[in-house]
Amino acid sequence: MWKISYSDITRLVCLLILAGALLIVCACKGYDTKKERVISPWQVSYIQTPDKDVALQDASWTPIELPSLFCPPRSAKKDVTHAWLKSDVEIDNPENLYGISLGRIYFSDRVYVNDKLCGEHGNDGIREFHFPRNYILPQDSLKKGKNRIMVYLGIYGREYGGIHGHVSLLSKDLFVKNAILENMLFLQIPLGVIILYGGMIILVALSYEKGKNGPPVVILMGIICVWLTHLFMIYSPYQPVGMEFRVNCLWLCTYINSIFFIAFIQYNFRYFFTSLNRIIFPLIGFFALVTLLFNNTTAPFYPGRIFGVLNLLLTNLVSVYMLLFLQKIRRSTSTRLFWLFGYLPSLAISMDILNYLYGSHVPPLYHVYVIPLMNILVILLYRQQIIFYRTRLKKLSEQITVSPVQNKHDRDKFVPTVQLESKLQALKEHIDTNFRSPLTREILAEKMDLNPDYMGRMFKVHVGVKINNYINDLRVDAACRMLQETNSKIIDIAFAVGFESLATFNRVFIKKTGISPSEYRMPYTYNDQDPSFE
Repeated sequence: MWKISYSDITRLVCLLILAGALLIVCACKGYDTKKERVISPWQVSYIQTPDKDVALQDASWTPIELPSLFCPPRSAKKDVTHAWLKSDVEIDNPENLYGISLGRIYFSDRVYVNDKLCGEHGNDGIREFHFPRNYILPQDSLKKGKNRIMVYLGIYGREYGGIHGHVSLLSKDLFVKNAILENMLFLQIPLGVIILYGGMIILVALSYEKGKNGPPVVILMGIICVWLTHLFMIYSPYQPVGMEFRVNCLWLCTYINSIFFIAFIQYNFRYFFTSLNRIIFPLIGFFALVTLLFNNTTAPFYPGRIFGVLNLLLTNLVSVYMLLFLQKIRRSTSTRLFWLFGYLPSLAISMDILNYLYGSHVPPLYHVYVIPLMNILVILLYRQQIIFYRTRLKKLSEQITVSPVQNKHDRDKFVPTVQLESKLQALKEHIDTNFRSPLTREILAEKMDLNPDYMGRMFKVHVGVKINNYINDLRVDAACRMLQETNSKIIDIAFAVGFESLATFNRVFIKKTGISPSEYRMPYTYNDQDPSFE
């Protein structure tokens, strides 16, 4: 179905690892400790005045180590709470230092060096969420000997704020390298992913065909739109909405994406966990509804965080269950690809969010780099469609160039060559192993490098029955065993053995056995008192 080799996957993963390694090398190259002065120790005060001179007179200064992320100690409001940081540092060579780097700041900041303003990011206008700050030092702001650095931080509500990174004074070349690298990692790459997702929406929309691939395409567009919104709310330097809306929107994105992701797995494999869906989808919908109704992010028990964590855990457990079940009944490359490019990225995203809430409180970043891995699944889906249409074109071409046996009498007299016999035997073994997966003559012909009509005729000569009848016989036999040995619903059995609809399953089953699936099951009805079912 997917027709992709593990060597292709290996090459792709190696390229990703190589790109990451190059990024790390670029990040480390040129860091000379003689050109960097890490500022420490630090003290913190939660006085709310914006006047630094008044803040210096406060008696509540306490020691703090950086990096440090914290919540405001007082009752939070739907507004920005402030904290002051200060440090006195000895400088021997101020003429060699060009700029100050603060690491990631959340949410606003104002930096002073010896009472001179170096730079600031306010609460209005452009809002860079969890973004590093790098400021050029004002001329003659540093002096030889003791220097005072003060940082005025803004923290919204009960969100974690502070400085994630060491505050450092840097030489010019190191400052430029650091600013370029951080701008690329925290702004340019995330914005590039946002643009990529915007283009994918157009690509997927153009592939929509009503009545053919409608639901899967709609689900796929939903996933892309949700992640596009999620990334925009975090990484876009311009935000037309307030912080309260952004926080609520981020949690709602996790709920909606969970529903789409679970549905995407089921539609892709054409196996629907009906009973599970009746529990999971309403429950996630309940989480989202409560978050919408009680949307005060500064409340002590904001439901977005509570239900958001439950939703992440629930989605991962349900995804694991579905993929393990599908792998058990349909051993194919597609399930392994879902593990690699579907579940593992979603697990990394979950860990990134959980780490922010209950771990080191580092603002989520790394999941922006694993989200594009999910695009590989989309690319493979399109590749499948391309192969399908290419096979149809090849079929039409070969019908013109290949001269088939003209009548039944000549066809019955035909004896396959040894090479063809080997291909037909390999085809039979492939069907025996993968009959539960979607199989068509076109897909099988592509795999065997044969004309579909020619392959069908030769398969009947080799096996004695038509290829479609052979596949249906295997599926019905498997269904009979499941009807005897399991308590599964008939519709679930139909999808499990490879049929695309319950109606087709019933028609083929009756044609082969003479009775309906429910009638066939009656003598084997599950009985708690029957020890044979224990």
